[in-house]
Amino acid sequence: MTITMPALDEPTVASAAAIPGPAAVPVALPAGHLLSGRYRIEAAIGLGGMAVVYRARDTALRRPVAIKVFGPSGDDLDLLGVDDAATRIDREIRTHAGLRHTGLVQLFDAVLPDSPAPSGAPDPTPWGYLVLELASGGTLSQRQRQPAAPGVDVRALALDMADALAYLHGRGIAHCDMKPSNIVFDRDGRAKIIDLGIAVDAASPRPQVPSGWLAGTARYASPEQLRGLALTTATDIYSLGLVLLDLLGGGRATSASPLPMVDVVPVDVPISLGSQWFWLLTSMLCADPAQRPTAAAVRRMVPVR
Repeated sequence: MTITMPALDEPTVASAAAIPGPAAVPVALPAGHLLSGRYRIEAAIGLGGMAVVYRARDTALRRPVAIKVFGPSGDDLDLLGVDDAATRIDREIRTHAGLRHTGLVQLFDAVLPDSPAPSGAPDPTPWGYLVLELASGGTLSQRQRQPAAPGVDVRALALDMADALAYLHGRGIAHCDMKPSNIVFDRDGRAKIIDLGIAVDAASPRPQVPSGWLAGTARYASPEQLRGLALTTATDIYSLGLVLLDLLGGGRATSASPLPMVDVVPVDVPISLGSQWFWLLTSMLCADPAQRPTAAAVRRMVPVR
């Protein structure tokens, strides 16, 4: 069976030698499939590092949902090993279960890796899955690619993201993969964060993958990510700064190489964006993580208009 996937950003976990395109779909569920006797699959809408996201319908509550079905690729298992892959998936599910904020997509239901399937039903999802709020407004990356898509209020998005990150950071969680495809919009246009797949405990920062590999997305990675160093909440501030700079049309020139110890080219923030945006983005994109503002400070610094 073949599922045609939409265009995607660069992968979340990639080799430093070459950043490949998305791996083959790890778990292919056909349209009409009834998952766990309740969730009817409609279509695949996204592909991540270790999961496929489907639009589905909750037949019990009669509402649309998004289902993130986990299934590591062969490359993932070669890098992480079976036990570590299962641990990461289990951690993502349990982490998301403890969160509730308007700036995060809501978790409705979950099945952990190796959870038993309903009696008499084959288990097509041995790695587990998440049932999430379906953000009907699409992703920021989709809006950037489609001229006919609704425009983006950069100030409103900056406030929404700063609020959500302040909530995550206040609970000791660093997202570590802030990028346009991980920002979605609800029907009212409010921006929300998705995908906690490589989130880390900010109280115990550590490298995410072995030396020579990149945890995150190169285009929106912080200098410490590109160098394979430990990641903290400051990584999210830098990545959000790059997202905002893109939206404001500022462009940038950074080293896209994920090799460790590479000299990262400083980001040039144009003064033409206005003094308030200039100082905010310059502080967010500081090469030294310790000098970047907190998410709460970013919210206070967002220009009034």
